[in-house]
Amino acid sequence: MKLGMEIPAFPTVSPMRLLAPGGRKLKRWFPFAEKNGQLTFLGRTAIYHGLQTLDLARGSTVLVPAYHEGVEIDTLLASGYHLRYFRVSKNLGVDLADVTKRLDSSMSALYVIHYFGFPQPIDDIRAFCDRHGLKMIEDCALALFSRDRATWLGSVGDMAIFSVHKTLPVANLGFLLTRTATPLHHLRPVPVTTTFVQTVDVLRRSVRATPMAPVERAAMAMRRLLTRTTSLDVVQDVNPEEGQWASRMAEIGVSRWSRYMLHGTDPEKIISRRRRNYRHLATRLNDRLQLPFPSLPDGVCPLFLPLLVENKLEVQRRLAERGVMCVSF
Repeated sequence: MKLGMEIPAFPTVSPMRLLAPGGRKLKRWFPFAEKNGQLTFLGRTAIYHGLQTLDLARGSTVLVPAYHEGVEIDTLLASGYHLRYFRVSKNLGVDLADVTKRLDSSMSALYVIHYFGFPQPIDDIRAFCDRHGLKMIEDCALALFSRDRATWLGSVGDMAIFSVHKTLPVANLGFLLTRTATPLHHLRPVPVTTTFVQTVDVLRRSVRATPMAPVERAAMAMRRLLTRTTSLDVVQDVNPEEGQWASRMAEIGVSRWSRYMLHGTDPEKIISRRRRNYRHLATRLNDRLQLPFPSLPDGVCPLFLPLLVENKLEVQRRLAERGVMCVSF
């Protein structure tokens, strides 16, 4: 790594790809090829609209994992459901024995998260849900392009959601897959300022992974100075990074620019590079740090290399000093 460059945690893009995208490989891949799938503003809006297709009793209880990002919990609560948490093992597996202990007549659905691209035992979970009359919701926000052997993650549940922008370098984009088609034509376009700011963030991350990183940091310092000394500022009408559900997001659709940025995406190359990077890191860190997933099963498209550490904030600080981005979950 050259001096001043950063190792990114989120997807980056070549500006030249935005100018001359080509190819439509993505449309032939799961979930984008599914007839009952559709793009959404974000993964959390996919949750909100997808819940309406499940015919769950209003005010019923959804079983959710005790380990989660938070925004999915906010969205479920905003949709009018009660929640009951179940245990997740140290290697992030669903504890079906603990789920069984928490069952009662108020339960309507089981919410399953495929953490960092690694599959939960979806056949066992599907059988469990069928046995107890529960809808199965697959959260694939961190698991786009991942499979459990030959089975795509998101293809087994009664509903599945994806956060496309976490895997692909797009401004803001989610994906909803349901058993029946659910047209969302009534939604209004994403505010231009939101798409602009999020696109700039993608480009900033991309530049910081190149020798031009010092120039980008200098430009951002100048922008902050101008913001403090003048009335200049960029206002985001909808901020995807708020980390929580906002009711106004339910009315937002997909921007044409986000669709455009998908063009030219090659899933095969993305999967191959992510698997290669994961193996590279896991091989070197497995004896030094605690990894929930030390090996990489066939079919998995990993989003991050997760680490179990005692002091997350301190580890993040020390990595940042060395130009390594990371995310606190």
